[in-house]
Formats: sequence, C-alpha cells, structure tokens
Amino acid sequence: MKSLQPVGRGVADGTLLSIINAYESTDWHGVAQHNVGNFSSKDDVKVMSSAKLLREGKELLNVLSRAYSRYTCANDSQKAWMRTAAKDVFLPLEKKSVATLTDSLDSMAVLASECCPLNYKFITSLFNMCQNSALRVMMSAVERMHAVFMEVLPNRKLRYIDQLDTSCVTFLSYHLSLWEKNGASTWDSLDPNARLVLHAVSFEDFFKGAYAAYIQLVKDQLEGGVFFVQRRMLQYVFEMLAKKPEQEGLLLDILVTTLFNGDSKLSSIASTKLTALLECHSGMKGVVVNRFGTLLLGLLSKVKCGFTVDKSKSTSKRKRRGIRSSVSPEWIPTLQSVHRGLQFLSSIAFTRKDTKATAGAIKCYISVLSFIFATKPDANNSRKSTPVYELEEFSRIIRCISSGLERCVTLLRNSDSQFDLSDYISGDSSSGANLECTINSLYNAAGNPVSLKTNIALLSLLSKIHSSEPRFYNLLYDRILDLRIYEAENRRYFLSLVTRFITHVDDISIIAAFVKRLLQVWFRKCIIRTLGWSLFGQYISWNCHRSYMPPCHVFQT
Repeated sequence: MKSLQPVGRGVADGTLLSIINAYESTDWHGVAQHNVGNFSSKDDVKVMSSAKLLREGKELLNVLSRAYSRYTCANDSQKAWMRTAAKDVFLPLEKKSVATLTDSLDSMAVLASECCPLNYKFITSLFNMCQNSALRVMMSAVERMHAVFMEVLPNRKLRYIDQLDTSCVTFLSYHLSLWEKNGASTWDSLDPNARLVLHAVSFEDFFKGAYAAYIQLVKDQLEGGVFFVQRRMLQYVFEMLAKKPEQEGLLLDILVTTLFNGDSKLSSIASTKLTALLECHSGMKGVVVNRFGTLLLGLLSKVKCGFTVDKSKSTSKRKRRGIRSSVSPEWIPTLQSVHRGLQFLSSIAFTRKDTKATAGAIKCYISVLSFIFATKPDANNSRKSTPVYELEEFSRIIRCISSGLERCVTLLRNSDSQFDLSDYISGDSSSGANLECTINSLYNAAGNPVSLKTNIALLSLLSKIHSSEPRFYNLLYDRILDLRIYEAENRRYFLSLVTRFITHVDDISIIAAFVKRLLQVWFRKCIIRTLGWSLFGQYISWNCHRSYMPPCHVFQT
C-alpha cells in the first residue's frame, strides 16, 4: 500500500490499519500483556536501556498519531471537522477553523477519549487549556480533562517504561535488535506484535506522566484558588481516589493535607470526602490513619516553637509581674486545624477487623497527649505559668482525644480479653517509658484541675486506660468531693462515669466508700441531689439484678 507522508521513519496504510484494528478489539492497557504472553528466546538477548526504548517509542507515537490524523481527515468528514475545531497540531494552519471555546474543548475531550493512544496529542492540548489564566476557560478544561481520565484510565496502576516486566523488556529488546540489524529503515519492517507493544507501553508512559501533571495542577488550585474552585477540585480528587488506583498515594496525601487546612469550610469538606471514601473502601482505614498520624505529628512539632510567655505589669510596683503561658496568635489556626483533624479521626467507625488501623489511631492519640504534657513553655516560672493542657486550644484537643481514645480502647478490649495498651503502641524501646510518663502526667493533671470540663475528659480517659488500678480509685474518690466539678457543662458525664465505675466493681468496701462520698455532697446543691438520686436509683436497680445488697451500715455517715 501507498505510504503516508513520513515523519521520521515511514509507515504504510496497512500498518496503521492493523494498529487501529488491534485497539478496537482490545483495551489499550491490555495490548502489551496480550501480545507478549510468555515470551522466551533461546538466544541471549541484550536488554535495551529504558531510555532507548522510550526514544524509539516516542518516535513511533508521533509517526502513528500523524498518520492517523491524516487518515481520519481523508475518510471521515465529521471527525475531520472535530479535528479542525480542536486545532489538531498535525493539520496545516489554514485548515484550522475558528470554533467556539465550548466546541473546541468538547472536540478535544471526545478525540482524546476515542482511540487515545493514536490521539494522545489532544491530551496535551487539553492540558494546555487547563493552564489558561482565564478562570472560566481553566475550569471548563479541567472538568473535561477529569472526564477523559475517568473514562480512559484502567483499573490498575500505570507503569513507566522503566517499570515494565522483564518479559516485556526482553521481548521488545529482541525484536528491536533484529529490526536494527536489518536496517530499521521503516516501521513497517518491525515485527507487528513488537510494534504494537512498543506503541502501547510508550503511550502508557506518556499517560502516566500526563495524569501526574494533572494532579499537580489540581493540587496547585487547591492551595491558591478561590473557594468555589477549591471545592470543585476536592470533588475531583475524591472521585479519582475512589474510582481509580493510579496515583492513590498522592491523591490521599492531598485529601489528608486539606483536612488540616486553615480554612474550616475546606477542612470540613475534606473530612466529609475522607469519611465517604472510607465507607466505599474500608480497607484504606490503616493507610489513612498512618498518613494522618505523620501529618499530625509534623504540625505539632511546628507548634512546639510557638509558645510565648505573656508578661503583664501589675498595678503595684511591689508585686512581681504576673506571668501566664499562651500560644502565639499565628499558631492558633494550626491548633484549630489539629482539633478538626482529631475530630475526623475520632469519627472513623473502626470494626474488629480494623485492629491495625485502631492501633494506629491509638498511637496518634497517645503521641498528641505525650506532646501536650511534655511541653513546658516557661521552665523558669513554672509556678506562675498556666499548664499547657489548661490552655483553651489544648483543652479542646484533650476532650476530643478522650472521646476517640475511649472508643478505640473499648473496641480492642472487647475483641481482646488480655488487652494491654502498651502492646498496641510499642514501636521502639522508649515507647513503654513514654506511655508511663504520659499516664503519670494525666494523673497529675487530673488531680490538679483548672478547667473542670477538661478535668472530666481526663478522668474519662483514665477510666479506659487504668480503670482497674487503685490509683484511679483514689483519684476518682478525691474528685467526687470537689463541688466545682458539679457546675461543669459536662457534669452529667462525670456522674455517669462514677456510675459505670461502681457497677463494675465487686468489692463492697469500695462501693460503700464511693456511695458515702456521694452522700457527703448530697444536700449541698440542688443539681447534686437531682443527679445523685438518679445515680443512686441506678445503683439500687443494678444491685437487685445481682441478687444481693450491701448491709445498711455501710451507708451510714
């Protein structure tokens, strides 16, 4: 057959038609595996470098793309018009018609989706439109580019040429070596299967790079675009991550990073998308938690440098200046982002199958607690400095950790009768010491409260970690007598904590001691009497269930 006008080495119509038929009968991403099979050669094959294979493949891509463009324009008038509207780079300038923006973008998208290995130039053209400075043009192009990728991407990860299987590289090296020995004058003389495989793997190399560039463009818009653009980009990231495995690590990083964004609206959208993602792919919980933990600790390490000492002069010259701990104002949005991130972590619905993911979440919680209680903003004036955990920014974080850690510990304790918290956070020799130090700090903080709301959260936390320890009994026993705690917003939670504790203790003397302590504050305030009667009623009901009651004298005061 007559050859088309060559670009580089020539190609005949028959060669082009065989390529077209191959892509019409088989998905483009299955061509290489289908034609290579279990190739083996008795001769020793000198394996070609990836750079040489890529160089030859790029030439073949360009030659066949130009040939396909001219062949289509000569045989299909409708597609010829679409190519002129899409400004096909292979057409002469005088043949490129003036089309509307919508017609041009739609033509690019349709042609890029149709036999994409032979129309790969339109992917480049569409991507260039995505970089347009006009917002309307950029958004229209990005939308169509997203649709192309969702249609063309396979349900597997793409590979660059240097990531090909050994059998495929050997197959190509063998046939290309024979082709070069015979002169390599035209592409028609190359083995048909080798020619098709080389074209397919070269397009896959190009397509993987184009997809990575598109994700980077979406990421840039997320970081610097206006809000409605950022919201649309987050939706694209979610769809790409949920539907296609390619670049899932990078896409997940974008979504988790946005979770810690300073904009609360954007952070909330990212949290919603991550929750929906975990509902679709519950197996990703471990990956999400691990990446979450890495970013979380990175943020906290930055906050560590953000503590300041606020010195305000007293009205009396004789009095020393009052000193209080605070956080630099520029770090407050970061701490708010950390709080929103922990709210997302505590909202994940772990199951008994998610042991590793649950353990990862516990590590995150303990690491944050260790950071909070290890931070000392003003060592020289520690007596006059407010403890870090009492600052409002950190107090909210502690309350969130208390809720999330309680659910994780409950889940693991129900699935493992020999549950030991240290078994789930051990990662190095210092983990046990860090845990013990953190627990000691929790006890010290819970025993010397400033914020009563935080104090109740700490008690709840300790009830899950050390509920059977005498040290916790003593702490809870002391806190019952603090009348201030019954004025806290979450005071009902405190009394329900006492109720749960009493109902799970078998020692009559401990039960009696706690009930006596409650009776001591019974008539002090109306709220205590109301809640106390409810608590005492639950206690009586529970003991009737257990078919015994302690003797009356244990309640005498």
